[in-house]
Amino acid sequence: MLEQKFKEDSEDLYQNAPFGYLTIQKDGLIVNVNSTLLNLLSFQKEEILYKKKFYDLLNIGGKIYYETHIMPLLQLQGEISEINIDLKGNFDIKIPVLINAKRIRFEDDNEAYFRFSVLDISQRKQYELELLKAKKEIELANQKLKQSNQDLEDFAYIASHDLKTPLRNIKGILEIIAKKGDFLEAEKKERYFDIVISSATEMNKLIDNLLEFSRSGRLQEELQDLNLNNLLESIIQPFEKELTELGAYVKTEIKAKNIYVYPILFKRLFNNLINNSIKYRSQNPLEINITCEENYDNYLFSIKDNGIGIPSEHLNSIFKIFKSLKPDNSNNGIGLSVCKKIVEHHNGKIWVESELGKGSIFYFTIEKFDHKNTIN
Repeated sequence: MLEQKFKEDSEDLYQNAPFGYLTIQKDGLIVNVNSTLLNLLSFQKEEILYKKKFYDLLNIGGKIYYETHIMPLLQLQGEISEINIDLKGNFDIKIPVLINAKRIRFEDDNEAYFRFSVLDISQRKQYELELLKAKKEIELANQKLKQSNQDLEDFAYIASHDLKTPLRNIKGILEIIAKKGDFLEAEKKERYFDIVISSATEMNKLIDNLLEFSRSGRLQEELQDLNLNNLLESIIQPFEKELTELGAYVKTEIKAKNIYVYPILFKRLFNNLINNSIKYRSQNPLEINITCEENYDNYLFSIKDNGIGIPSEHLNSIFKIFKSLKPDNSNNGIGLSVCKKIVEHHNGKIWVESELGKGSIFYFTIEKFDHKNTIN
């Protein structure tokens, strides 16, 4: 009988093996199985033996995969090695395994049988997933490090150039005052001290803006699930008095209900963009249109105004630190560079479309976060 042919295997190799083992006929019928595999699949022996075929255990592909991949290889080569597949256990549990198989014959039987060894690689798969996750985290850390290095270069440039300018003014004036001493005319002394105070004020603003730029990526803040309409209302409200005085208005068209964002950063992002529209308004009554569309993996925002617009040669540089259309004591080019950093913290991108004299449209995306995160 067929059971007798596998008796020795069942009592020795099969039952005591660290691997799962099973033997099938050419049609796939399972004619022997060991305890290791039964335990792995959470089946009783009577549920499988002579009742299930090997392809019934395949999670994907089933009979078609068995007939087009596994059996042709076994018939042609007599064996297969290290095929990575998923088996379907009891209660439809999915188990990743590595299988090897070879053809066997018995002296008194011309029919070929096929013996499979089955290695559970669930833990290996888990390690692979963890390694993949670690790799992605390293790549993200490297990207942040690269950006940080770029920020440091920007800071070094500012420190060596922009900050030196007011310092040179202060040093030069103080040297004149020290050299002239009591012979310096009162009127000139007063004017020189005004220059010193003005240069010190300018440098102080520059330092404050540098701190603002650096802090935009270093807030200890958690993602929050917020109602977008309520959030925008709280952002726009502080501007109402100024907008009323300018005869301006803000129109919103929001096609998303809730959104995961870092609230403080998100508010700063909109504050900067609205301020930008106000600052660079034209002679016409200011109009600001804010829209939001929900896509598969992100939210797409736009802020459109009818301001003075941006010259085409400046479109590629306005998000860089200390780049401004009107560089002066009140415009150090911080706002849009901060916007870029905030959007990037939300795994998004920001860009602008503009035509001189016809206004601008700032677009940015916010990733759909499916878990909470913290900025460190």
